[in-house]
Amino acid sequence: MENKQLTLHDIAHDYINNIIQNVKGSKGIIMDKETQIIFSLETSKSLAIKEEIFMFENIEKLDENHKYNVDGIFFIRPTDANIALLKTILNNMNFKSIYLSIK
Repeated sequence: MENKQLTLHDIAHDYINNIIQNVKGSKGIIMDKETQIIFSLETSKSLAIKEEIFMFENIEKLDENHKYNVDGIFFIRPTDANIALLKTILNNMNFKSIYLSIK
């Protein structure tokens, strides 16, 4: 039996897919500039359709007064700016539910 070497691509792909598949129903993916690049390399449009992802948005461009009718999955880095934006979002509870992946 052959030993398959895991690559960084495999690990990132599996990590993102596991999080997305564990959130049922319509969802939105919220990212910062850096995680948008990683996410776009590791996911496909067919996965987005299959997993009911209806929204891809940059955390800096979210309207803090808008109520989004999806579960929000946040893939963001723990920077001061991102944490401040996340705090505002959590205070306003703009999403049905919020799932965090802060790396």
